[in-house]
Amino acid sequence: MPRIRETLPHFLVFGPYDQANRTGPAIWLRCVLAGKVPGIVWPPSAVPIIYLPGVSRATLRATEECPAELKPLAELQYRGVFWSQHNGKDWTVTAFLQTNHGGLQLKIASDQATATSIRRAIEKLVDVSVADLQVTSASGELNSTYFDQVGRGDGIDGIDDLLIWLSDPEGTKKRWDGDRWEMMCSDCQRNYGFDPSRDGSLVGAELLGRQSKAPGRRPGDDSRPHRAVTPA
Repeated sequence: MPRIRETLPHFLVFGPYDQANRTGPAIWLRCVLAGKVPGIVWPPSAVPIIYLPGVSRATLRATEECPAELKPLAELQYRGVFWSQHNGKDWTVTAFLQTNHGGLQLKIASDQATATSIRRAIEKLVDVSVADLQVTSASGELNSTYFDQVGRGDGIDGIDDLLIWLSDPEGTKKRWDGDRWEMMCSDCQRNYGFDPSRDGSLVGAELLGRQSKAPGRRPGDDSRPHRAVTPA
């Protein structure tokens, strides 16, 4: 949301009152639309946008059953436009990336791991140009490995994070935000067959040193070769 607000001053959000971030309850939003809230202005040619996190199109359409906190906004659907998928469903990030109708038409892996990685990487993903996404997608499906790399940023990969964690397991986990920790756990499960949260650093060091996987991993589970490394 902060990134969108920088670009679109007419972007409003339904939620707890926070004028600095142009967020507030339905009655406050109606006052903003009417130009009655000092300090919130936008060019006359701009059409205001209201984001309703967690509220489906169907909730507003059912006017009689619409929750009381949303009713002041229900009327806007008759003089505004819902931004929905071509089939009328609410948008998801994955749907926007891959659909041919109003989306980016990218090839996205359909597994749950990829969907989770997309959500984790969203703040970094918005900085990747559409052209770069299209070129990468043309050579194969964009999967969890790709989106985890986007989320980490340039110059950082799963091996780097794994070695950083092994050198200071407890301290590293405390320093990292939740997304970075989850990305490393996902990478370890995918490439080494162990879960750092469950199995701990000793198991990780042993598997990494042997360049092997935990028992139960099937041959061919790897999606990419491992870099040869030896933990200290």
